[in-house]
Amino acid sequence: TTQYRSILGALLWLCLTRIDLIADVVLLQTEISAPRITHLRAASQLVKKAIKYRQGCGLRYLPLQGPLKIVCIHDARHATAQSAYAHEGVIVLLMEDKELHLEDTLNLLTDKQVESLCGPAHIVGHFARKSKLTSYSTSHGETLAGAGGNEFGQAIAMRYTEILSNKVISLPE
Repeated sequence: TTQYRSILGALLWLCLTRIDLIADVVLLQTEISAPRITHLRAASQLVKKAIKYRQGCGLRYLPLQGPLKIVCIHDARHATAQSAYAHEGVIVLLMEDKELHLEDTLNLLTDKQVESLCGPAHIVGHFARKSKLTSYSTSHGETLAGAGGNEFGQAIAMRYTEILSNKVISLPE
């Protein structure tokens, strides 16, 4: 158990800059109280994966041109036979805010419009976890992840607003 916890601790530390590993680490964390040999092997395989694909990984912050926007991306996977809880992941990005004009009634995006949605982004927050509530379908798990992600994104947006305006903002209770 100690060796398993030690490996997971190292992997969690690594997740600060290697967000590609978070989902796997969260799955391994669900077995922290009673790990088996298969879990220790899976943790060792994840360490090997992290070492193998370390080239070009990490965070690189490019300059952004204003105006800026905060984008929240969230996803979830349905519960398993072993657990009624979905696993969810959220990434909050700070990106350039480019105008997007929808020209037709079907709201289909042209290649140029899709390109305007892309660009450099700074990761300002991320997490992956077991959902706080049980989920009964993939759709329900996605909804739970969206609610948690939006809440996380709003908290980050408030902090940025406080920093840029030098005023403390509090939420009504």
